[in-house]
Amino acid sequence: FPSHDIEGYKKEIEQLQENIKVLELAIKELCPKTGLIARSVSSFLNTIITNINSTVDHIWDYKMVLKEIDVGTDPLNYKFKVSVEDNLEVADVSVISSGMKEIIDIAFKQVLYRLLGFDGYPFFLDEAGAKLDSLHRSKYFHMLFNFISNSSYGQIFMITHIDTAISTYKEVEVVEV
Repeated sequence: FPSHDIEGYKKEIEQLQENIKVLELAIKELCPKTGLIARSVSSFLNTIITNINSTVDHIWDYKMVLKEIDVGTDPLNYKFKVSVEDNLEVADVSVISSGMKEIIDIAFKQVLYRLLGFDGYPFFLDEAGAKLDSLHRSKYFHMLFNFISNSSYGQIFMITHIDTAISTYKEVEVVEV
């Protein structure tokens, strides 16, 4: 081989090695579980989680917190950890009690309504409060009607078979079928 060909090959190899480094960095940053996309999604989800926790704190009588997502330590997997009373950590919100799920569900719905700008849209609830004891059910409805009366979400369509004393709230119309 002539010496100028060897030098050309060396430069080509160096350029390919640089391209490989750039591509490896791009792959790392575009990874949907740990990269830039995951960090952006987790940041948005953490905003939602913070707001959910604020609502849950007003209803639940002991500490229950959705844990924030940290893609630096755990890859983004859309399983939301729950801490209960600071000494129990549940790996996914899907395995907590049905009453806990109901509280998180209404908090999630409220947060999304605010974030998505659903002003004037009604809430649709099926068997609201059915999985809660009387204390939590009372807090649930108190929070719900305060949210409705202090915002531009003026209607709740609710199916329930429990006596919730809904008629005690101001400006509430009850239709029984």
